[in-house]
Amino acid sequence: MLTQYVNDKGLVFSVNMNGHDIHFKEWSATDDCIYYFPLATLVDNGQAGFYKHECTVPYENIYLLDEEDRELLGVPAPYNMALRLRGEGLLNSADFKYKVEFLTHVPDGELLCVERGENILVVKQKKYLLSEAQYELVRRIDTYNALPESEKNTDFNFRQFASIKSLALQAGCELDSYLANEEVFTPERIRIEVGRDEEGFTIDPAIDSDENAKFQHTFDRMRRAQSVYPIQKEDGSRVRVVLDPVQKEDLARLKQTGGRHKTREEIQKLVEHPTEFFDPEVFDLSDLYSDRVIKIGLYQPKFYPFICPYKSCWIMGAKVESRANGTSNITIKNQDELSLLQQAIAEAKESNQDVVSFQDAEIALDDAAFLVETAKEQLQHPETPIKVKDKKEREVLIIEENAEELGFAVKQKVIEQGDRYTLFTDPFLQAGFSLKTHQEEGIAWLQHLYRSKASGCLMADDMGLGKTLQILYLIDWHSRTYKDHKPYLIVAPVSLLENWKKEYKRFFDEPRLSVNVLSSRIIPRKFDKAKVEAMQQMDIILTNYE
Repeated sequence: MLTQYVNDKGLVFSVNMNGHDIHFKEWSATDDCIYYFPLATLVDNGQAGFYKHECTVPYENIYLLDEEDRELLGVPAPYNMALRLRGEGLLNSADFKYKVEFLTHVPDGELLCVERGENILVVKQKKYLLSEAQYELVRRIDTYNALPESEKNTDFNFRQFASIKSLALQAGCELDSYLANEEVFTPERIRIEVGRDEEGFTIDPAIDSDENAKFQHTFDRMRRAQSVYPIQKEDGSRVRVVLDPVQKEDLARLKQTGGRHKTREEIQKLVEHPTEFFDPEVFDLSDLYSDRVIKIGLYQPKFYPFICPYKSCWIMGAKVESRANGTSNITIKNQDELSLLQQAIAEAKESNQDVVSFQDAEIALDDAAFLVETAKEQLQHPETPIKVKDKKEREVLIIEENAEELGFAVKQKVIEQGDRYTLFTDPFLQAGFSLKTHQEEGIAWLQHLYRSKASGCLMADDMGLGKTLQILYLIDWHSRTYKDHKPYLIVAPVSLLENWKKEYKRFFDEPRLSVNVLSSRIIPRKFDKAKVEAMQQMDIILTNYE
């Protein structure tokens, strides 16, 4: 007979036969084997534990059991009544607290008298199990309420509220009127955008919100970086954009160096060494990078000769890209238009601007001067297109855009296609482990791609099919086959880094490669030659996306 009880670790199950407790491993040989298999799966995966006759499932892992197994094991039924979240005090006060109420229904249901042990509730002697979202909500509230008042400053409270309100909505929890009317947005990462306007080059912080334009305007008009930016929405309501301390500190430096407008030299320095200015864990720097980077250089217009409509003559023009206007074509059809461009350049120089406005487009001052030179030459020889000389430019990132023609593509033809590939085995796979058929095929495919000098691949096996083992097998085989290998880089969510480290040790015999878990606390944001040289000597490097 299966029995269960609750302790401070979770739900505890045991089987008793004829007055004797049965050791957990022996359940499978009894009539109660149906209880053994779902629990044994959790035990095998490290998600439950047993000691002698008892098997304990931690509270947070109860949700790993499917609905049928929960019913079989007598796990309490899901809580099917209402929750309401109240605020006690003001959010900007150090003594603010939350209170969770359990009701028969909302908004005016009867308050229930509840005893709670983690995610299990007892209501009128009947047990219920909170949903995963409800459990996370009450845990977060317990943690917040237990904090000392010294930690609950205004910025902290607003950041916590944004997370708690989001959890409450996921959990289907009713909010009191005060909390419902408060709206806080805490950007996990702020995007850094580089662009141009009529005054020159710009650097702007951007958030993934409908109120981004208003946030940028508010940020720009304030002399100092703030922790909280109150934004008035179109409907009259207010949302607070709350930054974390690192975001505020880095944006404060942006303010201290002259605000959003930058010189070309400052833009160059930013793009070459962005992590000297912004922490990549809380800023999105993807606007500055791309997989399709082909060289380093400030974006410059593309200069082309154009055939003049209805005439057998050639004119000079430039294709200009800008964040505000997209793609614009500037053409110099005659001497009058050339004079207008020269006049616009003179006006820009007189007002100390490095951007020229011409034909509804913005073009850098030196780019405009280059266009003048090439247009003069083309107007003198209208019968044939001139050859545009390479224009030297200061360096930052430029990418293949694949807009009008394919500039970046993986060349498939060098990789032989086939249904089966040869598996080069690794004898260092630990005894007791063997590859499944689909894993053998996957590793053989990876080895074939490497030997074919493919630039990369995407392994899209479903979750649970052993991609980690396949990748580690490839790395271990490669390291033993090619002794002069470079370091292997594995990028994964923070929560999985230790798992990669353990899995490598678990699957492969010694001698094994060294595994190094690196974070921004170990590798400084500023370039450090000694650190870089040390990384070149490492075997496997594990790090997170940030």
